[in-house]
Amino acid sequence: MQLTESEHKTAFQLHDWKGAAFIGILLGLNTFWNGALSITALLILGSAIIWSSRRGDLLLCCAIATAIALLELRFFVHGGRGFTPQPTFGFLAEYPTLRGVAVYYLKLLGLVVPLLAIAIWKLTPVGRWLLASILLPIVFATTFTLTPDISVNHKFVNASVRIAAIFVALVLVTLAKSGRVARFTAVLLFVLLIPTGVVDFITLWEWNNEKRTHDLADPMIDWARRETDPAAVFAAPPVWHHLVYYTGRRSYLGNPGWANSAGYDVAPRVAALTRIYESGDAAEVSRIARVDGISYVIVDGIARQTFPHMREDAFKNHFRLVFSHGSTQVYALQP
Repeated sequence: MQLTESEHKTAFQLHDWKGAAFIGILLGLNTFWNGALSITALLILGSAIIWSSRRGDLLLCCAIATAIALLELRFFVHGGRGFTPQPTFGFLAEYPTLRGVAVYYLKLLGLVVPLLAIAIWKLTPVGRWLLASILLPIVFATTFTLTPDISVNHKFVNASVRIAAIFVALVLVTLAKSGRVARFTAVLLFVLLIPTGVVDFITLWEWNNEKRTHDLADPMIDWARRETDPAAVFAAPPVWHHLVYYTGRRSYLGNPGWANSAGYDVAPRVAALTRIYESGDAAEVSRIARVDGISYVIVDGIARQTFPHMREDAFKNHFRLVFSHGSTQVYALQP
Protein backbone atom coordinates (compact mmCIF):
# COMPACT_ATOMS: atom_id res chain seq x y z
CA MET A 1 0.00 0.00 0.00
CA GLN A 2 1.36 3.39 -0.98
CA LEU A 3 0.56 6.39 1.23
CA THR A 4 0.47 9.88 -0.21
CA GLU A 5 2.95 12.47 1.01
CA SER A 6 0.34 14.13 3.23
CA GLU A 7 -0.66 10.73 4.66
CA HIS A 8 2.97 9.98 5.47
CA LYS A 9 3.19 13.23 7.41
CA THR A 10 0.05 12.53 9.45
CA ALA A 11 0.29 8.74 9.78
CA PHE A 12 1.89 8.85 13.23
CA GLN A 13 -0.18 11.76 14.50
CA LEU A 14 -2.87 11.06 17.07
CA HIS A 15 -6.30 11.52 15.53
CA ASP A 16 -8.32 10.21 18.50
CA TRP A 17 -6.03 9.58 21.44
CA LYS A 18 -8.92 9.18 23.88
CA GLY A 19 -10.52 6.44 21.81
CA ALA A 20 -7.17 4.71 21.24
CA ALA A 21 -6.36 4.86 24.96
CA PHE A 22 -9.78 3.50 25.91
CA ILE A 23 -9.46 0.53 23.56
CA GLY A 24 -5.90 -0.07 24.78
CA ILE A 25 -7.04 -0.11 28.42
CA LEU A 26 -9.93 -2.42 27.53
CA LEU A 27 -7.62 -4.84 25.71
CA GLY A 28 -5.06 -4.76 28.50
CA LEU A 29 -7.63 -5.52 31.19
CA ASN A 30 -9.11 -8.23 28.97
CA THR A 31 -5.81 -10.11 29.24
CA PHE A 32 -6.73 -11.24 32.75
CA TRP A 33 -9.98 -12.70 31.39
CA ASN A 34 -8.73 -14.20 28.12
CA GLY A 35 -5.13 -13.64 27.14
CA ALA A 36 -5.56 -15.39 23.78
CA LEU A 37 -8.17 -12.90 22.63
CA SER A 38 -5.96 -9.99 23.68
CA ILE A 39 -3.04 -11.45 21.74
CA THR A 40 -5.34 -11.93 18.74
CA ALA A 41 -6.40 -8.29 18.90
CA LEU A 42 -2.78 -7.13 19.24
CA LEU A 43 -1.74 -9.22 16.24
CA ILE A 44 -4.47 -7.65 14.11
CA LEU A 45 -4.07 -4.08 15.35
CA GLY A 46 -0.27 -4.29 15.54
CA SER A 47 0.07 -5.53 11.97
CA ALA A 48 -2.30 -2.77 10.84
CA ILE A 49 0.34 -0.24 11.88
CA ILE A 50 2.23 -1.26 8.73
CA TRP A 51 -0.49 -0.11 6.34
CA SER A 52 -2.92 2.08 8.27
CA SER A 53 -3.09 5.85 7.86
CA ARG A 54 -3.71 6.11 11.64
CA ARG A 55 -0.54 4.51 12.90
CA GLY A 56 -0.26 6.86 15.85
CA ASP A 57 -3.60 5.77 17.29
CA LEU A 58 -2.79 2.10 16.74
CA LEU A 59 0.64 2.47 18.33
CA LEU A 60 -0.85 4.14 21.41
CA CYS A 61 -3.57 1.51 21.69
CA CYS A 62 -1.14 -1.44 21.38
CA ALA A 63 1.41 0.15 23.72
CA ILE A 64 -1.15 0.68 26.49
CA ALA A 65 -2.61 -2.81 26.08
CA THR A 66 0.83 -4.43 26.13
CA ALA A 67 1.95 -2.44 29.17
CA ILE A 68 -1.15 -3.42 31.17
CA ALA A 69 -0.80 -7.06 30.10
CA LEU A 70 2.85 -7.13 31.23
CA LEU A 71 1.91 -5.58 34.57
CA GLU A 72 -0.74 -8.26 35.07
CA LEU A 73 1.76 -10.96 34.15
CA ARG A 74 4.31 -9.62 36.64
CA PHE A 75 1.68 -9.33 39.38
CA PHE A 76 0.06 -12.75 38.98
CA VAL A 77 2.91 -14.97 37.72
CA HIS A 78 5.73 -14.92 40.27
CA GLY A 79 7.38 -18.06 38.97
CA GLY A 80 7.38 -19.99 35.74
CA ARG A 81 7.88 -18.97 32.17
CA GLY A 82 4.73 -16.89 31.62
CA PHE A 83 3.81 -16.41 27.96
CA THR A 84 6.81 -17.43 25.88
CA PRO A 85 6.22 -18.00 22.15
CA GLN A 86 7.91 -21.16 20.92
CA PRO A 87 8.25 -21.92 17.18
CA THR A 88 5.96 -24.89 16.51
CA PHE A 89 4.81 -25.46 12.95
CA GLY A 90 1.69 -27.34 12.00
CA PHE A 91 -0.93 -26.60 14.68
CA LEU A 92 -3.24 -29.67 14.69
CA ALA A 93 -2.42 -30.83 11.17
CA GLU A 94 -1.79 -34.57 10.89
CA TYR A 95 1.48 -33.88 9.10
CA PRO A 96 3.42 -30.71 10.07
CA THR A 97 4.23 -29.72 6.48
CA LEU A 98 2.92 -26.99 4.18
CA ARG A 99 0.83 -29.60 2.36
CA GLY A 100 -0.39 -31.07 5.65
CA VAL A 101 -1.40 -27.63 6.95
CA ALA A 102 -3.21 -26.81 3.70
CA VAL A 103 -5.13 -30.08 3.85
CA TYR A 104 -6.00 -29.50 7.50
CA TYR A 105 -7.46 -26.02 6.93
CA LEU A 106 -9.33 -27.14 3.83
CA LYS A 107 -10.94 -29.91 5.87
CA LEU A 108 -11.63 -27.56 8.77
CA LEU A 109 -13.00 -24.58 6.85
CA GLY A 110 -14.21 -26.09 3.58
CA LEU A 111 -15.52 -23.51 1.13
CA VAL A 112 -14.44 -20.65 3.39
CA VAL A 113 -10.88 -21.02 2.05
CA PRO A 114 -11.63 -20.54 -1.69
CA LEU A 115 -14.20 -17.84 -0.90
CA LEU A 116 -11.58 -15.91 1.08
CA ALA A 117 -9.26 -16.27 -1.91
CA ILE A 118 -11.98 -14.73 -4.11
CA ALA A 119 -12.41 -11.94 -1.55
CA ILE A 120 -8.70 -11.16 -1.68
CA TRP A 121 -8.89 -11.06 -5.48
CA LYS A 122 -11.86 -8.69 -5.54
CA LEU A 123 -10.93 -6.39 -2.66
CA THR A 124 -9.27 -3.01 -2.96
CA PRO A 125 -5.63 -2.77 -1.83
CA VAL A 126 -6.69 -1.44 1.58
CA GLY A 127 -9.23 -4.25 1.89
CA ARG A 128 -6.54 -6.84 1.12
CA TRP A 129 -4.29 -5.41 3.81
CA LEU A 130 -7.17 -5.46 6.29
CA LEU A 131 -8.01 -9.09 5.50
CA ALA A 132 -4.33 -10.03 5.76
CA SER A 133 -4.20 -8.52 9.26
CA ILE A 134 -7.37 -10.38 10.24
CA LEU A 135 -5.88 -13.68 9.04
CA LEU A 136 -2.55 -13.11 10.81
CA PRO A 137 -3.69 -14.90 14.03
CA ILE A 138 -4.17 -18.08 11.97
CA VAL A 139 -0.59 -17.78 10.74
CA PHE A 140 0.55 -17.29 14.34
CA ALA A 141 -1.45 -20.31 15.53
CA THR A 142 0.16 -22.42 12.81
CA THR A 143 3.74 -21.38 13.50
CA PHE A 144 4.00 -20.68 17.25
CA THR A 145 2.68 -21.97 20.56
CA LEU A 146 2.42 -20.17 23.88
CA THR A 147 1.49 -23.21 25.95
CA PRO A 148 2.48 -26.88 26.32
CA ASP A 149 -0.89 -27.77 24.77
CA ILE A 150 -0.87 -26.50 21.18
CA SER A 151 -4.60 -27.16 20.84
CA VAL A 152 -5.11 -23.99 22.91
CA ASN A 153 -4.19 -22.13 19.70
CA HIS A 154 -7.71 -22.85 18.45
CA LYS A 155 -8.72 -19.55 20.06
CA PHE A 156 -6.56 -17.62 17.58
CA VAL A 157 -8.03 -19.57 14.68
CA ASN A 158 -11.62 -19.19 15.88
CA ALA A 159 -11.38 -15.44 16.40
CA SER A 160 -9.67 -14.91 13.05
CA VAL A 161 -12.14 -17.04 11.09
CA ARG A 162 -15.16 -15.40 12.69
CA ILE A 163 -14.03 -11.93 11.65
CA ALA A 164 -12.89 -13.09 8.22
CA ALA A 165 -16.34 -14.63 7.69
CA ILE A 166 -17.59 -11.08 7.15
CA PHE A 167 -15.62 -11.03 3.89
CA VAL A 168 -17.09 -14.38 2.88
CA ALA A 169 -20.53 -12.90 3.47
CA LEU A 170 -19.60 -9.90 1.31
CA VAL A 171 -18.67 -12.25 -1.55
CA LEU A 172 -22.06 -13.96 -1.31
CA VAL A 173 -23.94 -10.66 -1.12
CA THR A 174 -22.03 -9.33 -4.14
CA LEU A 175 -22.90 -12.47 -6.09
CA ALA A 176 -26.54 -12.22 -5.09
CA LYS A 177 -26.69 -8.72 -6.60
CA SER A 178 -24.99 -9.68 -9.87
CA GLY A 179 -27.76 -11.43 -11.82
CA ARG A 180 -29.94 -14.50 -11.75
CA VAL A 181 -27.19 -17.08 -12.29
CA ALA A 182 -24.91 -15.38 -9.77
CA ARG A 183 -27.81 -15.22 -7.29
CA PHE A 184 -28.39 -18.96 -7.66
CA THR A 185 -24.65 -19.55 -7.13
CA ALA A 186 -24.72 -17.43 -3.96
CA VAL A 187 -27.65 -19.42 -2.56
CA LEU A 188 -25.92 -22.70 -3.42
CA LEU A 189 -22.70 -21.59 -1.75
CA PHE A 190 -24.67 -20.48 1.30
CA VAL A 191 -26.24 -23.93 1.60
CA LEU A 192 -22.89 -25.66 1.10
CA LEU A 193 -21.29 -23.53 3.82
CA ILE A 194 -23.76 -24.73 6.46
CA PRO A 195 -22.12 -28.17 7.05
CA THR A 196 -18.98 -26.40 8.33
CA GLY A 197 -21.01 -25.23 11.33
CA VAL A 198 -22.86 -28.54 11.70
CA VAL A 199 -19.56 -30.18 12.68
CA ASP A 200 -19.30 -27.75 15.60
CA PHE A 201 -22.84 -28.55 16.70
CA ILE A 202 -22.02 -32.28 16.73
CA THR A 203 -18.99 -31.64 18.93
CA LEU A 204 -21.04 -29.48 21.29
CA TRP A 205 -23.75 -32.12 21.52
CA GLU A 206 -21.26 -34.86 22.41
CA TRP A 207 -19.53 -32.64 24.94
CA ASN A 208 -22.78 -31.81 26.67
CA ASN A 209 -23.53 -35.49 27.24
CA GLU A 210 -21.15 -35.49 30.22
CA LYS A 211 -22.93 -34.90 33.52
CA ARG A 212 -21.49 -34.53 37.01
CA THR A 213 -23.36 -34.09 40.27
CA HIS A 214 -22.20 -33.04 43.72
CA ASP A 215 -23.99 -33.25 47.03
CA LEU A 216 -23.71 -29.73 48.42
CA ALA A 217 -25.01 -31.07 51.74
CA ASP A 218 -22.04 -33.43 52.05
CA PRO A 219 -20.87 -33.68 55.70
CA MET A 220 -17.30 -32.75 54.74
CA ILE A 221 -18.44 -29.46 53.20
CA ASP A 222 -20.59 -28.68 56.24
CA TRP A 223 -17.73 -29.51 58.63
CA ALA A 224 -15.23 -27.37 56.72
CA ARG A 225 -17.55 -24.37 56.76
CA ARG A 226 -18.32 -24.68 60.47
CA GLU A 227 -15.03 -25.83 61.95
CA THR A 228 -12.19 -24.42 59.85
CA ASP A 229 -10.71 -20.97 59.40
CA PRO A 230 -11.91 -19.22 56.20
CA ALA A 231 -8.25 -18.80 55.24
CA ALA A 232 -7.43 -22.49 55.72
CA VAL A 233 -5.65 -24.26 52.85
CA PHE A 234 -6.59 -27.83 51.93
CA ALA A 235 -4.36 -30.32 50.14
CA ALA A 236 -6.62 -32.36 47.86
CA PRO A 237 -6.24 -34.36 44.63
CA PRO A 238 -5.70 -32.01 41.64
CA VAL A 239 -8.81 -32.87 39.64
CA TRP A 240 -11.47 -30.85 37.83
CA HIS A 241 -14.28 -31.74 40.22
CA HIS A 242 -13.82 -32.17 43.95
CA LEU A 243 -15.88 -31.29 47.00
CA VAL A 244 -13.02 -29.20 48.37
CA TYR A 245 -13.96 -26.46 45.89
CA TYR A 246 -17.37 -26.12 47.55
CA THR A 247 -16.07 -25.60 51.06
CA GLY A 248 -15.24 -21.94 50.51
CA ARG A 249 -11.68 -22.71 51.60
CA ARG A 250 -8.48 -22.49 49.59
CA SER A 251 -7.18 -25.47 47.67
CA TYR A 252 -3.41 -25.98 47.53
CA LEU A 253 -3.61 -27.10 43.91
CA GLY A 254 -6.70 -27.44 41.75
CA ASN A 255 -6.45 -29.05 38.35
CA PRO A 256 -3.20 -27.56 37.02
CA GLY A 257 -4.15 -27.59 33.32
CA TRP A 258 -5.23 -23.98 32.97
CA ALA A 259 -2.59 -22.62 35.34
CA ASN A 260 0.10 -24.49 33.43
CA SER A 261 -1.15 -23.19 30.08
CA ALA A 262 -1.08 -19.63 31.48
CA GLY A 263 2.60 -19.99 32.32
CA TYR A 264 2.43 -20.52 36.08
CA ASP A 265 5.19 -22.66 37.54
CA VAL A 266 2.97 -25.51 38.72
CA ALA A 267 5.53 -28.35 38.55
CA PRO A 268 7.03 -27.69 42.03
CA ARG A 269 3.57 -27.61 43.59
CA VAL A 270 2.57 -30.85 41.85
CA ALA A 271 5.75 -32.45 43.17
CA ALA A 272 5.08 -31.15 46.70
CA LEU A 273 1.52 -32.48 46.65
CA THR A 274 2.77 -35.85 45.46
CA ARG A 275 5.29 -35.98 48.31
CA ILE A 276 2.55 -35.15 50.82
CA TYR A 277 0.45 -38.08 49.69
CA GLU A 278 3.09 -40.64 48.74
CA SER A 279 6.34 -39.99 50.65
CA GLY A 280 5.25 -41.54 53.96
CA ASP A 281 7.73 -39.19 55.65
CA ALA A 282 5.83 -37.32 58.38
CA ALA A 283 8.67 -34.84 58.91
CA GLU A 284 8.76 -34.00 55.20
CA VAL A 285 4.98 -33.61 55.08
CA SER A 286 5.08 -31.29 58.11
CA ARG A 287 7.84 -29.23 56.55
CA ILE A 288 5.94 -28.77 53.27
CA ALA A 289 2.76 -27.89 55.19
CA ARG A 290 4.63 -25.34 57.30
CA VAL A 291 6.46 -23.71 54.37
CA ASP A 292 3.44 -23.61 52.02
CA GLY A 293 0.84 -22.90 54.70
CA ILE A 294 -1.23 -26.06 54.20
CA SER A 295 -3.69 -26.66 57.01
CA TYR A 296 -5.36 -29.97 56.14
CA VAL A 297 -5.05 -32.92 53.78
CA ILE A 298 -8.08 -34.76 52.39
CA VAL A 299 -7.89 -38.53 51.99
CA ASP A 300 -10.80 -39.93 50.00
CA GLY A 301 -11.60 -42.21 47.08
CA ILE A 302 -10.43 -39.64 44.51
CA ALA A 303 -7.13 -39.15 46.35
CA ARG A 304 -6.57 -42.90 46.54
CA GLN A 305 -7.18 -43.19 42.81
CA THR A 306 -5.08 -40.15 41.90
CA PHE A 307 -2.16 -41.19 44.13
CA PRO A 308 -2.06 -45.02 43.92
CA HIS A 309 1.08 -45.13 46.11
CA MET A 310 -0.42 -43.01 48.87
CA ARG A 311 0.98 -43.73 52.36
CA GLU A 312 -2.24 -43.42 54.32
CA ASP A 313 -0.56 -44.98 57.33
CA ALA A 314 1.68 -41.90 57.69
CA PHE A 315 -1.37 -39.70 58.18
CA LYS A 316 -3.02 -42.12 60.62
CA ASN A 317 0.10 -42.52 62.75
CA HIS A 318 1.47 -38.97 62.83
CA PHE A 319 -1.34 -36.47 62.23
CA ARG A 320 -4.55 -35.60 64.01
CA LEU A 321 -7.76 -36.89 62.45
CA VAL A 322 -10.21 -33.97 62.46
CA PHE A 323 -12.98 -35.33 60.25
CA SER A 324 -14.14 -38.76 59.15
CA HIS A 325 -17.22 -39.83 57.24
CA GLY A 326 -17.41 -43.02 55.21
CA SER A 327 -14.29 -43.29 53.02
CA THR A 328 -13.32 -39.63 53.55
CA GLN A 329 -10.87 -38.55 56.24
CA VAL A 330 -9.30 -35.15 56.85
CA TYR A 331 -6.05 -34.77 58.81
CA ALA A 332 -4.63 -31.58 60.32
CA LEU A 333 -1.07 -31.05 59.09
CA GLN A 334 -0.30 -28.24 61.52
CA PRO A 335 -0.91 -27.94 65.28
